[in-house]
Amino acid sequence: MKKFTFYILLINFSFIGHPYAWSETNESLDNLLNLSLDQLRNIRVKSSASAIKIAPREEPSAVTIITKEMLNSSGARRLEEALEIFVPNFQISSHNVGQDKGGIRGMTTDRDNKILTLVNGKIMNHVMSIGGFTEKIFPMLDDIKQVEVVRGAGAAVWGPGAIAGVINIITFDGSEVLGTKVTLKLGAAEEFQSFELRNGQDLGDGKSLLFYLGFSNYNGASTEYSPLISGQDVNFENIQVNAGGEVNPDINKIPNYYAAFDDKLLIKANVRYRDNNFDSWLRFTQGGMKSAPRRGKEIDSNNWNNALDGSHRENGYAQLTWFNEYKPQHEFLSDTTFSFSYDRTEFVKTQEGIDGSSISETNNTFGEEELFLKAVKVFETQHSYVLGVDFSYNRLGLKSKFFKGQRTSDEIDAIDGEFGNGWKTINYALFGEGLFRLTPNSSLLLGARFDDHRYTDLLFSPRAAFIHNISPTDTLKFMANISHRRSSESNLRQSLHRNKAVENEQIKTAEVMYSKVMSSNMLLETNIFYNEVELLSWNNSAPSQSGNAQGAIQYIGTYTNTGGEINLTYKKDHDYWSVAHAYTKLLDFTMTEDGFGQDFSAYPYGKGKYVTAWSDWQSKLTYRRQINDTISFDTSLRIFWQFNGAKDWGEYNYEQSILTENLDNQANFEKLSSKPGYDKMSDMSAYWNIGYNHILSKSLNLRIDLHNVLGWFDKDLNKRNVIKRTADYRLLAPAISLTLSYQI
Repeated sequence: MKKFTFYILLINFSFIGHPYAWSETNESLDNLLNLSLDQLRNIRVKSSASAIKIAPREEPSAVTIITKEMLNSSGARRLEEALEIFVPNFQISSHNVGQDKGGIRGMTTDRDNKILTLVNGKIMNHVMSIGGFTEKIFPMLDDIKQVEVVRGAGAAVWGPGAIAGVINIITFDGSEVLGTKVTLKLGAAEEFQSFELRNGQDLGDGKSLLFYLGFSNYNGASTEYSPLISGQDVNFENIQVNAGGEVNPDINKIPNYYAAFDDKLLIKANVRYRDNNFDSWLRFTQGGMKSAPRRGKEIDSNNWNNALDGSHRENGYAQLTWFNEYKPQHEFLSDTTFSFSYDRTEFVKTQEGIDGSSISETNNTFGEEELFLKAVKVFETQHSYVLGVDFSYNRLGLKSKFFKGQRTSDEIDAIDGEFGNGWKTINYALFGEGLFRLTPNSSLLLGARFDDHRYTDLLFSPRAAFIHNISPTDTLKFMANISHRRSSESNLRQSLHRNKAVENEQIKTAEVMYSKVMSSNMLLETNIFYNEVELLSWNNSAPSQSGNAQGAIQYIGTYTNTGGEINLTYKKDHDYWSVAHAYTKLLDFTMTEDGFGQDFSAYPYGKGKYVTAWSDWQSKLTYRRQINDTISFDTSLRIFWQFNGAKDWGEYNYEQSILTENLDNQANFEKLSSKPGYDKMSDMSAYWNIGYNHILSKSLNLRIDLHNVLGWFDKDLNKRNVIKRTADYRLLAPAISLTLSYQI
């Protein structure tokens, strides 16, 4: 305990901030890198935290910026891993019916629907069902210029869905990465091979063209390196596994961790053309991954297979997006931006047979199309104003064009048609924002957004922020907002058919931030926040959505939490380092009478004030040292100190399995239970990466990364906790990867 307290005190005197680190080489970026942190904080730029061009010190939200150089130096094998490395209070949880889930500030559920995922400001979420499932699992990252992460609600800018945060992926245009670059990556232990080709051309007169293609064969980590650990004593087919032991991979058909959906290639392709005030890009991605089986899916709680004829679940997707943005030069329309986009997204889920064969012909597919229009007008005087409107037209419940399989699923009523015609929805929005510079040192930002949807009441998302520059180096901010998230389009449709009240999610948040430029090389940022959330989440005890498996997504109660983040960034000459520490605490959770089957927290059942799959304390460190002109060393460490909610959830379900007299209920509790006295799922998780980069010549670069190094010394430190079935967990594989890049 003394050792634990020492570490907490040590980290509490450390911090991270806006990591303005090295980036892709060009003249403008070189000039930026020569500026001090104080100078960088005063440059007004387009930000994901606001609709107005704004200086970082005026941003009305907590924002983390991950540059291209940071992505490269992290050694991350997918964007979500980089997010966990660099973003304070961001955590990944494993999931046994889909790919891993990222959460911010204690807000995490079994679907990616609390965070909006954007590419160049275009929302990429699958609105019909699964949410922000796309973009985050690729090892191919050479098209990304930087990633902007808003920690906290942002619906006033981006619309319904930005409850926990916003991830905005900014890609290169052709003028920013001239020439041709080829990148090869190889991974061992967590096996993968990837190829990337990027070509950027400056066509003159403000015109540029970018072509990018990346694909990967991702086999993932086998149970030899990444075993599945049981939280209960089980005996299946006369094979005994005690709590804390490895589940037998041969009997239970456990897929490799991070293995690609249906053994398909991961694909990312992008073409972008810019002509001064016109920007157009076409993007296609295909991804997804296999999931570990669930203990006790059937009545037999010893059985790790999902069904008598199936082993594990696999979820995949394909997405095609065409985006256009135009800024007219006419005097009347100056400072006006028009955008138009088309998007086709398909989400597919299936199982693999017990014998290991694919049964993809029985896929359930979720096809949707969107036409989106947006107009934004900026007014610049002493103050800054923005007024905008947007319109989206969606066709939902469509037959798949990318995957084989049937359109129906347990989330779409048969009434929506058996021929793939689906249904249509329309959403209108009006939004505005004003930054009022009250004095040379004080500003007030006010903003609001109205969203009108076919199936919901008018949603109103307001925000306010007061920014005061105490001194040239010290800034204090007070922020408050209300944000909303509609339920998925399929749930809204079902509510209409059943004459049920439509349920929306709402968050009310207040936050105070303080930042200080401690020197020309060091930036400190701290914040405290308070959230009140009307939570929509999965409820196992709810009636079936369409007559199949029991359970539904519904309003399960209101919770409040609080927390803080303290961050420090240092950059000088050949050194860059950052440290972050975050704390999030559940204050209260008032569950509805119908919310008995929720799995967000065991607190309503008499346990502690913890979220089931969240570490209240988190610490993160990154360091880079440029040894000489050609060699650099990088390392990162992220620590999740304790998962008390996972322990409470396993104990509660064990207690209920003993008390209940209903055999069906007993089986449901047993599959979520932990062995009495067993608590390894609540222990610390720590992931340490080490990287070595060598510029072999002007054109050739070699990088070697060691991932999850601590697992070679104590494999349990590489524990990845699981949503819902929190007693069980997966171990991340200690692994090595090699990256070879050639610039023509």
